[in-house]
Amino acid sequence: MKKKIAALLAAAALCASFTGCKGESGKSGSVVESSSKTAAEKAEALKAAVPFVDADNNEFESRSVTEDQLKDTLGIDSADVTEFAVYICPAGAIPDEFGIFVAKDTDAAKRIASTLTKRKDQRYDSFIKEGYKPKEASKFEDSFVETNGNTVIYAVCGDNSKAKELLK
Repeated sequence: MKKKIAALLAAAALCASFTGCKGESGKSGSVVESSSKTAAEKAEALKAAVPFVDADNNEFESRSVTEDQLKDTLGIDSADVTEFAVYICPAGAIPDEFGIFVAKDTDAAKRIASTLTKRKDQRYDSFIKEGYKPKEASKFEDSFVETNGNTVIYAVCGDNSKAKELLK
């Protein structure tokens, strides 16, 4: 409980510290369309606010996905992305992951969204239908992949509504 409160306070402080500031660039110098925060800043705020925990409340470390890992890990071509930030559970013990992508154009955003939707559906199948961690099913219930212009956000985590709020 103390960790969750500390994480929420850290996220609030982080959000307050960036109010009114222009974000710095990610991969190509672009800033996320919907606000002045970069993809990395939004993902860091979410990482602080929503820890990766399993159904028994055991906490797991998250790891960021690098540009070199995009294709192998998520199936996304790095040429489609101008800026991104993604965190996943490296152990695969829980389905938790989230990310934000600024695509080079709307066609690239559609490809990214389609790839993430397929990934989410396949992961749901492996966690639920194949019986790999059925206790984690609730994280898929309100998980999402959303596109707004060239920006794509997605999350499968313990608080998907908080994820959507912080990634927008």
